[in-house]
Formats: sequence, C-alpha cells, structure tokens
Amino acid sequence: MIKYLLLLCAFSLPNILLAQDNISPDRPGEGTNAATVVAPGRFQLESGFYYQHDVNQEGKETTTLLIPNALLRVGLFRNMEVRFGKNYISDGEQAGADGWVIGTKIGILQETADAPALALQTQLTLPKTGSKEYRNAYTQPTIVLLASKKVAPFLGITTNLGVEWQDDDPRARYTYGLSFDFSITDALTAFIELYGTMPEKNADEHLLDYGLSYRFAPNFQLDMSSGSALSDAATDYFVSMGLAWRFKVWGK
Repeated sequence: MIKYLLLLCAFSLPNILLAQDNISPDRPGEGTNAATVVAPGRFQLESGFYYQHDVNQEGKETTTLLIPNALLRVGLFRNMEVRFGKNYISDGEQAGADGWVIGTKIGILQETADAPALALQTQLTLPKTGSKEYRNAYTQPTIVLLASKKVAPFLGITTNLGVEWQDDDPRARYTYGLSFDFSITDALTAFIELYGTMPEKNADEHLLDYGLSYRFAPNFQLDMSSGSALSDAATDYFVSMGLAWRFKVWGK
C-alpha cells in the first residue's frame, strides 16, 4: 500500500509544483463554499478530521469524530464540476460510514470589478448507502447559491444562502454563511465565518468559526480551524485540520 502511495505522489509532484493558478478549496470554512469551480481535467481532493463536543439540553455529553471528511471535486467543463463526499463517523457509542453525497457546482457569473462571482451548488445525500447506524432512509437534497468577491487586495468576502431537507421531514432547513478571508501573505490566509441553519421545525443553530490556511504550492494547501456555538441548539465547539490537493488528469 505504501509503495502505491509513493508512486502516486511521485506521479503528481510535477502537477503540484508547476500549476499556474492557485488552488481554491471549499475548506476550511464549515458554512461557506467559494463560487470558484475546479478547472476541466483537474481532480481536487479535500480531506481532514473534524472533532466536535456538545452537551444537549438534557445534559448529555457527546463527542463526535469525522474522518476522513473527504470531498472529491472533478472539473468537467469550464463552468461545471461534479462532487463526491464520504465520511466515517464515531461518537463514542457507535461508529460507521454515512451516506454517499453526490453533487455539482455550476459557475453562473465570473467576478468583475463591480459584481461578485456567482455559482449554484446542488447535492444529494443518497439513501441506504452508509452504515446502518447512520444511513438515511430517503434522498436528502441541498441547494445553495454561492457568491464571492475580492473587496480589497487583502480581503475577500463569501456568502452562501441555501435550503436543505433531511430524511423524511418535508419541512425545509434554511442555511446561511458569511466569511471574511484575510490575506496575511501570498500563501497564508486567515478567515472568520458566521453561519447557521434555520429549520422550519426546530430551534435555529448559529455558529462562529475561524482559522488559518497555508498554501505550500499552487496545488497543495493545509488548514486548521475551530468554532463554537452562538445559540443553544448549535454544537458547543469543534476543531478541524485538513488538506486540499489538486492534480491534473487530462487537458492542458
């Protein structure tokens, strides 16, 4: 297994070092995705671990670990990518894989001096594709409108507005996200993000997170982040670390 990983890294190293444009991952923020789309012929793997701690209103304490928290993005056309997501979950009482997530991100508008970049992201969490402890009985759709704008040489702003449905509940959950990204150097970026969910049924969940990302090469980035609840219904706190790696499979 190690031999094959070393061969893959050796094959991909020229792509990591020679890319002309910089990687633009959808991590580390939890509530916002950028309006950028992976270029045709490029594969982008985003992965890491996510640890959260929460105490519910009854006083029950739970800790949850998500790993590899993986997202594979594949560029098909100039303004379209497809996405595949998978997680392994452990919460101290049970463990297993959640359902497969498949989706797409479609670029609508490119950023200009007067207008933000816009994209539409849609995805489906497929039923009966995970471990029995975590599988959903029905398809769970999500639709999100993404907007990104560089408002100053050192500052970018991203907003997301979306709606999602969970399992057999017909009532919608409305989502939002607002992220401020600060360029400290050409490679080092800090962010702070406000995001949440407003269900038609249950209490609202609002959170704040913040973190750093460092781009070691145009195609490779590491990140770390942490966040905490702003409302009682939200997760008390979490920490996350991960990476994003882009490589060329076909095309120029």
